Amino acid sequence: MEVNKKIFIGFVLASSIYFAFRSYSQGFPFQTSQAHSQTSLATLETLTSTLALAPIQISDSSLKSTSIAYTNQWNLWLELNPSIYHTKLNKRDYSLQDRRTIYFQECNQSGIDFILSGTLSIEDGQKIFTPQIYSRQDDQIYTEKGIVIHDMTIGSDLRTSLEFLLGMVERNSANNNKLLQIENPSLFLENWNVSPDTWERYIALIEKQVQKIPIEPSEWEELAKRESNFWLPWEELILARYTDKPESFDLRYLLETYPSRYSKQFNPILARLAHTFAEICLAKNNKYQASSLMEVASTYFLQSNKTYSIQYANFLSTEAKILILDKDLRSAQLSLLNAQKIYQELGQTTNSKYIDNQIELSKIYYQFGWLGMSFLEMEKSSKAIHKKYQYNESTETYNLARASFNLGTLSLMMGKNKEAMEYLENTIDLLQKHNLNSTELMIFARTNLSASYLGLQNWNLAIFNSSQLLKDISIYELNGSEAESKNLYNLAVAYVNKGGLETSKQYLDRYKRITAYSKLVEFSESKNEFFPILTESLKLKDSFILDWEDKLIRSYTGKYRIDGQTQEIRSRTYLDRLEDHDIFMKNLLTQDGSNQENMHQLKQILHISKDYASGKNALFVDIGPALGNISQPAITSMSILSKFPAMEMVLIDLPSDVDFFMNQTDAIARAKLIENPNIHIIQGDGTNTLKSWYSENSKSSWVLKDRIPPSTINKLIILRAANSIDIYEPSSKVLPFLESLYLDYHQNDVIVLFNKSIFVKPKSWNKLQLFGSFASRAYYHNSQSLDRQGEPAYQLNSLPLRRRFSIYESN
Repeated sequence: MEVNKKIFIGFVLASSIYFAFRSYSQGFPFQTSQAHSQTSLATLETLTSTLALAPIQISDSSLKSTSIAYTNQWNLWLELNPSIYHTKLNKRDYSLQDRRTIYFQECNQSGIDFILSGTLSIEDGQKIFTPQIYSRQDDQIYTEKGIVIHDMTIGSDLRTSLEFLLGMVERNSANNNKLLQIENPSLFLENWNVSPDTWERYIALIEKQVQKIPIEPSEWEELAKRESNFWLPWEELILARYTDKPESFDLRYLLETYPSRYSKQFNPILARLAHTFAEICLAKNNKYQASSLMEVASTYFLQSNKTYSIQYANFLSTEAKILILDKDLRSAQLSLLNAQKIYQELGQTTNSKYIDNQIELSKIYYQFGWLGMSFLEMEKSSKAIHKKYQYNESTETYNLARASFNLGTLSLMMGKNKEAMEYLENTIDLLQKHNLNSTELMIFARTNLSASYLGLQNWNLAIFNSSQLLKDISIYELNGSEAESKNLYNLAVAYVNKGGLETSKQYLDRYKRITAYSKLVEFSESKNEFFPILTESLKLKDSFILDWEDKLIRSYTGKYRIDGQTQEIRSRTYLDRLEDHDIFMKNLLTQDGSNQENMHQLKQILHISKDYASGKNALFVDIGPALGNISQPAITSMSILSKFPAMEMVLIDLPSDVDFFMNQTDAIARAKLIENPNIHIIQGDGTNTLKSWYSENSKSSWVLKDRIPPSTINKLIILRAANSIDIYEPSSKVLPFLESLYLDYHQNDVIVLFNKSIFVKPKSWNKLQLFGSFASRAYYHNSQSLDRQGEPAYQLNSLPLRRRFSIYESN
């Protein structure tokens, strides 16, 4: 033991002297104080670091392909080096923002200690690479003297440039009292010395990629055959050939037989390729092929020196998912725990894969019934997401809200109702803050919040919250859903505990009518209904609407064929048919309108002020206003205009209906409409984008030539499609049209009255959001009716229950 101790101390001293001599001989690049640079040999600590490469900055666009090639080769070497923990950065354009700020974000999100990069320039006809590193500990970027790269000695020069970068990492570590050893690139890839003409071919192929020119697989294959150790083109070939058809068993055969011809140093890359394709198969529900490829990946990982790496941890997480599918939860648990250990020891606790790993582990404990353990693992993932959220709110909000929901639900199951309430209210706060009010997760959270109120015996809050949510479920047209079932049950429980036996029975009867027999639960005054933790990784769809909003829109569209309707029915309109729209507009735009909390909220997010009372700051676009009605053309449009005389109004109708209006409708009614200077008429397809009507090519579509098209700048745009494109056009045309409203008018407040639904998009939002609905009376298309059948003129989504509703907080 004593001898070993002496050997270790001698090693530390020798290493420290080596770093000091090397730093002195090469010129120490770091700006540190004299006191800080005088490092005590006894204070050096061993260090495990994670490295990543950032895109190289270029001085000339002609160098772009070259910089990509350099970065690709360095990535390969870092992955093959057994002493380096290497990870990939998120794909970002580093030239658009301050590098140091982005590096700081990347390091904190992905557990990276050093980012290696540099600049590539041409000086006096020579390529100059200037190495650059970012140190998370210092939060500084350091640069050294440039290195000349020669085309004739590209292999050795690329190694030299990477050696400089790694040397900078070592010296920075020593300067911060750390001892870091990185194996020299030339030692683990000493035979790689690509010929200039092969390198030139490689650059040409990358240039094709940059220019988005199609590349034949044979081009990669030809390049790979020229020099056996030129690995990256071969990898590109495999990815191109098999990504779209990973089920082929040829892939496994290829991956298994390839190493017999070449060096085993590529085992980590083969392992990664096999793992990548296994994940592709798993995403396509081809578990059998995924398992087969995972066997290959496992063999190569174990034969390499890279089992203590991020890549191997990712492999273990994928292995656990397959084991879960096989119902082997114990083995899956072991794989997840091993992956967790690697992630944590390599400082990867903000890595997205680590977060997924913890969620999977939490789910397994949940299935075992170990709620406390499940809570602890879910809490770890929540903390990791929270760290990422601090640097990138927009992409992490939904994940953080989901983690908070799961923590609240687990607390609810453990009988910790107060903690459950706090977690669920936090979920609601996060979703509200980022305009995700109508997401499925919000419905789940509000349902479970009612369950926590029942657990706290706060019957009034439970009643208020569930009642409001039932109204929203009706607006979303999710009647008969599981959410409606659970909230009806919770209302029955709340009312029976308050002594409202008759009301409780009514809700219980409704619950039994809409709930499948197999899901009915026996009623109990002490029981509540709630959604379980989310066992699937719900991801917010990158779209301008949510899935169920998409389904709602599709339910309206394509119901009728316009060429199958008579002129009379197609152009049917009558006084007060859309009176509900008039009521909604009056309550929204005027100060004497509705004082309901929900309308007040809508006014706030749409920036409605007293100036809107006359309509002068709004543009109303009416698609299919029934201009072809022979006696009352566009009477519902005129009804709006009579209440808001300063409002500009654009009427869009089919050319045939516009022609009918101009030549055959009642002359007095036509003159009354046209004489209003705020009226503008467009003839054409209502699914053409609004922006397109303002283009130079569409000037002929504006019918009243003596009027300038109304401006859309700084205007509230209100667009109505009621009994027009909403029922006659297919969703394939309607959905792109609706999407254009937020793409083209990102800086406008927008309201869309689409069939019975009210969608809104305040300034800068990137989504339309369903905010309410109208009564059904105007939408019996083949008949004329003014009967609301007891429905209110319109309903707006309720606010999720907030603290400010103090009137409901006491029983």
